[in-house]
Amino acid sequence: RGFGRGNRARTEPMEWSAEAHSRLQDALRLYPSSLGKEERWQRIAEHTGRPKRECVARYREVAAELQANKALDQPTGHGGG
Repeated sequence: RGFGRGNRARTEPMEWSAEAHSRLQDALRLYPSSLGKEERWQRIAEHTGRPKRECVARYREVAAELQANKALDQPTGHGGG
């Protein structure tokens, strides 16, 4: 009894709408990394209305996508013409 109680709501985070993503971007600008890590992410979570862990996960996801796109945009040649 009680096995896995309360875990159902936490298994799947809500999707990030364009509006929610925009709020995350705004919060990242408002609360710079010069704040302490815990304080910064707590404020970002409050600003977005999302749990802190979801904000961090979304940030990492977007950062990874940007890095991948940046790598694709780099020239692959080994010399200049």
